[in-house]
Amino acid sequence: MSVPLGVFLAKQGLSLYLETVLHWRGGAYTHTKPQGPSSPLTRESLAAVRIIGSVKRGRAEVFYNGVWGTICDDGWDNSDATVFCRMLGYSVGKALFSMIPGSGSIWLDDVACQGTETSLWNCNKSNWGSHNCNHNEDAGVECS
Repeated sequence: MSVPLGVFLAKQGLSLYLETVLHWRGGAYTHTKPQGPSSPLTRESLAAVRIIGSVKRGRAEVFYNGVWGTICDDGWDNSDATVFCRMLGYSVGKALFSMIPGSGSIWLDDVACQGTETSLWNCNKSNWGSHNCNHNEDAGVECS
């Protein structure tokens, strides 16, 4: 498959993503980073990411607790964007601002990745759903 795994999963929806996570437990790949083959599935291990805009550029969103939501741009930088883009199978990410505002949940705020993490879930951040933002502060990415 030539499409990055995360892009494919985002287009196919959560049911395929869940199948992929379950397949990982059987030895197949996934774009989350479970702690080991016997780790229980948690809400964070069932989270996915997507870009709203084009395939490589747009508003960054995460799927958590059954709902897609946005990421606040407080502290958002190229290290955070790179980790996000790696979750979609890309190598590098550039942080974007002034995106077309999303709606609904704002899941993440104060994301602070070093840039070496394999998942946003491994980065320092506020608790899920805890933020001081409006959707005019939604974070974006450009992946390559």
